[in-house]
Amino acid sequence: MPKVIKVKGDATDVQTDFNHAPVDLYTGKVASIEEVTSKSSGEQQVELRWELTKTGDGKKLKDKKNKPVTYASIFYYAPIDLSGDISPGWARRLKELLIAFGLPMKGANLAKIDGKEALLRLREDTDQDGEYRPRIGKILPLKSADADDEEEEEEEEGEEPEEEEEEEAEVYTKAELKKMDNDELKGVAEDLEVEAPKRLTAAGKTKLIAAILEAQEEAEEEEEEEEEEEEEVDLDDLDRKELRTFIKENELEVKVVKSMDDEAVRDAIREAMGEDEEEEEEEEAEEEENEDNYDDLSMEDLKQEATDRELQTKGSKKVLIARLRKDDAENPV
Repeated sequence: MPKVIKVKGDATDVQTDFNHAPVDLYTGKVASIEEVTSKSSGEQQVELRWELTKTGDGKKLKDKKNKPVTYASIFYYAPIDLSGDISPGWARRLKELLIAFGLPMKGANLAKIDGKEALLRLREDTDQDGEYRPRIGKILPLKSADADDEEEEEEEEGEEPEEEEEEEAEVYTKAELKKMDNDELKGVAEDLEVEAPKRLTAAGKTKLIAAILEAQEEAEEEEEEEEEEEEEVDLDDLDRKELRTFIKENELEVKVVKSMDDEAVRDAIREAMGEDEEEEEEEEAEEEENEDNYDDLSMEDLKQEATDRELQTKGSKKVLIARLRKDDAENPV
């Protein structure tokens, strides 16, 4: 008698072709959350299965033909123990979760976020077969979309907003990169514009880490070069507010009062920088007599010279040279 293995249930509606969400901002719900053990490191971590419920601005999900669509679930992992030796990038995944759901930074109960929603910014990634599969690049509080809109309205009605300071790129050591999982490593590579292989083997991971370290070194060198570049500013092109900002940024000893017009402020700045005609002639004469080499020095050397003389070290290369030459004139050796 032939062996019989009978299937129970109906497989008709089982989905085999998943619709993966394109890169964008979405509203996502925590469909399930479990504490699991990492197969690679053996550490305890939290596994979240997200379901995309709406677009980032709260609209229904629709495909290119404007028909309702359901996207495949997306898994997300984060550490639950920050007491050990852990990389900053891996720890940041947990902190994003806590912030997104308003949980305390210590002793939070992650089970409370089961069934709750947050904003998810998706990034492009691939599966083991090289097929497109999105991953979660950032988790944000739901209110952040509304908050951003309110900020934009306030900026339009009020004064121009101050420019935000650019965040310094995080620099990772070789040891920290080795502890990262493949998704984390690909995220770091993406930030540094380093091409990562679609399928990351052990050998590929080693090569990617080497490429990331090299890219970090190049980025640091470029940043140093930019700092050393002399920034030419035409004072005649600056308005009153910009002139005040220029004085503050370069720490010039210039006091601006209401009785001064813009041209008087510019003259005061030029004098403080040693750029007025009389001082220029004196400096040229001093250069011929003393033959200083300030123009040939790097920004680092100029700042060190200023520090040794207890002078301000902020400002462009031109400002630092003027400050040193002025000190030479006032305190000749």
